Amino acid sequence: MKLITLAMVAALAGCGGINYAMEHYSGVDVQQFASGGTTYRIFDKPDENRLMITPTLGNAAAAGAIQGGTLGISGSPLGPQGEYRLASQAFLDARRQGCKVTDGSKILHPQYEFFYACE
Repeated sequence: MKLITLAMVAALAGCGGINYAMEHYSGVDVQQFASGGTTYRIFDKPDENRLMITPTLGNAAAAGAIQGGTLGISGSPLGPQGEYRLASQAFLDARRQGCKVTDGSKILHPQYEFFYACE
């Protein structure tokens, strides 16, 4: 019974992340951006000073295979949010001069949202 409850909670959490992404980023043009040897898809909303970042579909599948093959212990020493935060800041440095990432959180792995402030 505990396993079923845990599976239901995980499924609902995933749905919440998908719903959040759709509600806040639907219709936003995707931009490809390479940073640290990885290509990301970035959904930037400069009017709200927020963006969502996720690896390209091919990179996400490859990362999932690597993580599965290493029993989930692979990854950046910064942790996933740190890696995405660095890539988001690199995007801002390249596209929106004077902007700095201020806060962020995971929407649904591997999608992260970051807020930023601009001078």
